[in-house]
Amino acid sequence: MQLLYYCLLAGTAAMSCFYIFSAFVKRASGQNPYYLKQWFGLASVFVLAVLYKAYESGEIHQQYITGLFLITVSWLFWGIVLMGFLILAKIQGRI
Repeated sequence: MQLLYYCLLAGTAAMSCFYIFSAFVKRASGQNPYYLKQWFGLASVFVLAVLYKAYESGEIHQQYITGLFLITVSWLFWGIVLMGFLILAKIQGRI
């Protein structure tokens, strides 16, 4: 259980840092009218906040199940951004 917790925590944190780096360094071009990279970067800030709570519950309080739950909950921020992008693209007929 601990191995899964640490792998998901490290993987999610790395992906979140990549999205934040990508949002600030790689500016959106005219090809992306929705600024998807920037929205993923903003959502990743909230993901990191939830990951900190997952770290506290898993590492400090030894509640790894709660930490795993918080890690999977943090993925909802990216899911919300992705669903919003898909809905906007569908409404405008881009997909």
